[in-house]
Amino acid sequence: MKTLEELKMLKEKALGNMGIRHEKNEAVRVLVGMGTCGIAAGARPILSVLVEEVNKEKLEGVIISQTGCTGICQYEPMVEIYDMDGTKTTYVNMTPEKAVKVVHGHLIGKKTIDEYTLGAVTTSQWKTIHMAKSHILVCTGTGCTSSGCEEIIVKLNENLQKAGLDKEVAVIKAGCFGLCARGPIMVVYPGGTFYAMVKPEDIGEIVQEHLLKGRPVTRLVYDETQEKKM
Repeated sequence: MKTLEELKMLKEKALGNMGIRHEKNEAVRVLVGMGTCGIAAGARPILSVLVEEVNKEKLEGVIISQTGCTGICQYEPMVEIYDMDGTKTTYVNMTPEKAVKVVHGHLIGKKTIDEYTLGAVTTSQWKTIHMAKSHILVCTGTGCTSSGCEEIIVKLNENLQKAGLDKEVAVIKAGCFGLCARGPIMVVYPGGTFYAMVKPEDIGEIVQEHLLKGRPVTRLVYDETQEKKM
C-alpha cells in the first residue's frame, strides 16, 4: 500500500504524462472518496490502481482527484465519474479489481458498468430488505471498521446460512451509530435490540438464541444506564 505522498507524486506524474486538460467540461473527472471511512474501507489502493491503469493505457482527457466524505459510509470505497456531457455515475463497494474494469469498461469502452453502481446495489438491497422477516444493521463507520465489523458481517452470513435463515434475515451495512468506543455494533429488528462490542465468536450465540429462539443475548445488549455512570 502506498502512502498519500507517494499517491500524490504518482498522480501528478500520470497527469503530466497524459497531457490532461483542466478546462471545465473538457475532461472526464474521476473522484475517489478519501474521507476517513473511505480510507478505512480501502480507498487508497483504489486510487492507486486507477491512476496506474489510466497512465498505462495512456488515456487523455481524464482527471483523477480525491474528494472528502460522501456521507454514505456503508458504500465505501466509492468512485464518482463525471463524463464530459455532465453525466454522473457513482460506483460503490469498489475493489482494485473493479477499478480496473471501470477504467476499461467506462473510461475506455464508454459503457457504464451497471452492477457496480449505487442504483444497482441499493435496488438489490431493498429487494432483500422487503423480503426478509428480520433485519440486522451492522455499523460500518470508521470506529466499527477499525474494530472488526467486516469480520462480524462475514460470520453473520455464515451462521445465518448454516441455520437456514439466510433468506429470512437481511444483513445490512449501516453508517455510524455514534458510539464508536462500543463497536462493533449491530441492531436486530424487529425489536431494535442494540448489541455492542460484538466479537466474531458471539455471532453463533446471537443467531441461535436471538434469531432462532427469540431470546436476546442480554450480556451483549448495550446498557445506556451503565454508559451514563462511566
